[in-house]
Amino acid sequence: MRFMKIFAALTVMITLLTSCTQTGGIKNIFGVDVSDAEIITDTDSHGWLGDGERFIELRITDESTKKKISETWNDLSGSDWIAAIIWGVDYEKDDENYHVGPFVLSEIPSVAHGRYCFENRGDGEIGGSAEDLVSSPPRNFTAAIYDEDKDTVYYIEMDS
Repeated sequence: MRFMKIFAALTVMITLLTSCTQTGGIKNIFGVDVSDAEIITDTDSHGWLGDGERFIELRITDESTKKKISETWNDLSGSDWIAAIIWGVDYEKDDENYHVGPFVLSEIPSVAHGRYCFENRGDGEIGGSAEDLVSSPPRNFTAAIYDEDKDTVYYIEMDS
């Protein structure tokens, strides 16, 4: 009986400790140290089977972090496929109007001036145009959008 009480107490402690370290435990996003960033939002909808989305909104205040992002991440302007993944876009083909995306659950504010990184953790190539996403949508990916005007990073891990 005493063994069961000790086992139950240890199980509860381990569960609490691991859940505390997972919340806000992100230190590095695509090669950029964000350990000093202020966490605005940290949500995770992953269920028992692993499907879901982790969304983290971070405020970047360190100038060296901002500089590293601007030097190493891609320019967001002109990237219609990343815009389709994050916000959804309309396009025209053969005099027909189409809409593709978004492929994320969280509502991310539009970004006028920004940078991004994207990792496709699934099969196939991602990139090119928004139209390409219709035939080959992303299923498992990690994306980060940096809003240069708000000094904010939106980080998404999507698993389906």
